[in-house]
Amino acid sequence: MMAPAYTPATGTPEPNGLTPRETFPLIRRLCAESNVVGFELVELLPYRVSGYETVLNSERIVRECLVGITLRKKGVADKAYLAPLAVDDARKYETVDDRANKNAPIIPVGIGSGRYRDKQGLE
Repeated sequence: MMAPAYTPATGTPEPNGLTPRETFPLIRRLCAESNVVGFELVELLPYRVSGYETVLNSERIVRECLVGITLRKKGVADKAYLAPLAVDDARKYETVDDRANKNAPIIPVGIGSGRYRDKQGLE
């Protein structure tokens, strides 16, 4: 189902297959909108290549199916559902270096540092 560029360690490569960006939401929605009683992941041959992309994409496919089943059992019907904690933690942030300009955009401190300072001065 997925293109060989994303799953090279498979027994039957599918030319013009789906990308992960197309596959993951598809699997999640299929599992959320139908009564899944079984899910089988086949043609995984991790010993064929030295990379881990096939195994990681396969793991993500199974995880997306489990999330879809969970959404169905919890009664979440929104197709674009995102968990509240994954979207926002309800605090307003400003950068440490931009204390003077209160209208500054909300961005992290430094590229890739992951440090934030909230409006109360806590870090």
